[in-house]
Amino acid sequence: LPTAGGDLLVGTTEELVGFDPYPTMEAQNSILEAVIRIAPNVLDAPIRDLTACLRPYSPDQMPILGPVPGTGSLYLSTGHGYKGITLAIISGKAMAQQIANGRSDIDIAPFSPTRFAEAS
Repeated sequence: LPTAGGDLLVGTTEELVGFDPYPTMEAQNSILEAVIRIAPNVLDAPIRDLTACLRPYSPDQMPILGPVPGTGSLYLSTGHGYKGITLAIISGKAMAQQIANGRSDIDIAPFSPTRFAEAS
């Protein structure tokens, strides 16, 4: 994506690498190879910055939605990974209904935080 300042933003990869805020060498190479195929002249431009956008996943790579037992009023909506933006509206609606009404039009039971407690 071109920016207003004339820079070009390129990416993306998906790697399960923890909390390192820098892309791995493999990710950098993968992105550069893709860019070169599309726009070989990009090689003439300097690389100004590298960053990794951390997107949290749950252990089973499914979102965590719902109340945390024993807390009274703590609700979670997390673990969406790279699908966070696309699932934001539906997750937000489900959580708003759950918090306001104690239930949701969308069955969030499969995404309950308790599924991890049950597994241990």
